[in-house]
Amino acid sequence: MKGINDMNERFQSKDFVSDLESITRKNITEITENDLNKIERIVLNCKNYDGTDKDYNLADLANLKNLKILSFSKFKFDREDIEKINSFSQISFIDFDFCEFALSDFNFKSHVEYLTFYVCKGLELNTLNNTKARKIMIVGSELEREVIDILDLKNAENLMELSLNNFYIKNIDKLLTVAPNINSLNIDGSKLEDNSKLDTIKI
Repeated sequence: MKGINDMNERFQSKDFVSDLESITRKNITEITENDLNKIERIVLNCKNYDGTDKDYNLADLANLKNLKILSFSKFKFDREDIEKINSFSQISFIDFDFCEFALSDFNFKSHVEYLTFYVCKGLELNTLNNTKARKIMIVGSELEREVIDILDLKNAENLMELSLNNFYIKNIDKLLTVAPNINSLNIDGSKLEDNSKLDTIKI
């Protein structure tokens, strides 16, 4: 089977190639299609050790046909980036760590079942409207403890598990109104506008 370098301009990012070499423990000239098909998880960090930016092209992810778990660290995303990620129908779990967003909503398709966000900027609960994910975890900064209003989460009929950590949460008693099928709630590290309202949630 031919190596990747025999395929004309297969990858657009040298940093992505470097990641593939690290995962497969092979030189790019030795990596085969079979090697790529074995990759089910990849972690992309947009920063080098010296703090400079890496140069990733999300289109390169299309080469990983069996990729299921995708993790991003320190990326900046806009609408076009999310649409590109949304086109990879094999991905079911996406993790965003210290990322920054400039978009009005994610609107991920139903194949994205699990979303996690760890101390991200530009992330509002209403940007997850219409997202079909079954599990969502959002971890905020312990120092900032931003306000989250449960009523900002709409059209969350598919949502079954929700974690909101290190926030100040308003309208927690409305959770079943916006997410009627939820069966698990984790609010570790968060504070509630009214603690007594938590008793009204029967999940």
